[in-house]
Amino acid sequence: MNNKMFAETMLIEQEPEQVGDYLYKLTQNYLADIRDSWEDFMFDKLYELYKKEGFTKVLMISKKDFKKFLLWAIPKYKEIMEDELKKQGE
Repeated sequence: MNNKMFAETMLIEQEPEQVGDYLYKLTQNYLADIRDSWEDFMFDKLYELYKKEGFTKVLMISKKDFKKFLLWAIPKYKEIMEDELKKQGE
């Protein structure tokens, strides 16, 4: 998971609950977990904890990498918008 991404989604398989002879129910429970860096995520332990708690999807965000992304993306966005304004003014 230690890559240039600032967020990663962990899918957790849960057993469907049987509510009748032929009917099953699978409830989707989502969670966002934010840590300072990827090193703070202990994926195997967290997977077991999230599974025990009934979560099916967890969005994991690294603050450190998100900050790096924003420091890159915001100036790029500003540059693109300035170019668009120049094009509109021509």
